[in-house]
Amino acid sequence: FLGVPPGRGSCPLTGPLPFDLIYTDYHGLQQMKQHMGLSLKKHKCHIRVIDTFGTEPAYNHEEYATLHGYRTNWGYWNLNARQYMTMFPHTPDNSFMGFVSEELNETEKRNIQQNKVNNMAVVYGKEASMWKGKEGFLQILHRYMEVHGTVYYETQRPPEVPAFVKNHGLLPQHELQQLLRKAKA
Repeated sequence: FLGVPPGRGSCPLTGPLPFDLIYTDYHGLQQMKQHMGLSLKKHKCHIRVIDTFGTEPAYNHEEYATLHGYRTNWGYWNLNARQYMTMFPHTPDNSFMGFVSEELNETEKRNIQQNKVNNMAVVYGKEASMWKGKEGFLQILHRYMEVHGTVYYETQRPPEVPAFVKNHGLLPQHELQQLLRKAKA
């Protein structure tokens, strides 16, 4: 539908787009850039990037990011910051998509309450780097609760998280929900 520049196996657009918005992630954006080349600029205002934690303007603006050492794998697309759709509204610059919550019947609520572990906390951080500098907080939490984590690791190289953390590795969504339902915090 979007067309690509002549010479890339397709023809440029000749008519209006049959849609108003394009929802994608960073991988999709990269693919669009590769296949569309300069014609991507023509459609930038239609793009909405699904970005779990959001992208702050300092990382989005190419010139600023380069000048101040903020270049990342996901940044410097030069979009309007409101085009980033985030699930966690930690920056007012992006658009907050909202949360989905499930309604449980009384039996399901009772089952969850019966399986709660009063002294269990789950810390979500999928990369070991996300845990760095948090040792003091984790130590305090560990005084009162059993600490569980969800840090990715390869079997031959365990992640560098405190030894008292029971790490489950990256979990499928269903298993993560089960773990969270057991936890008090």
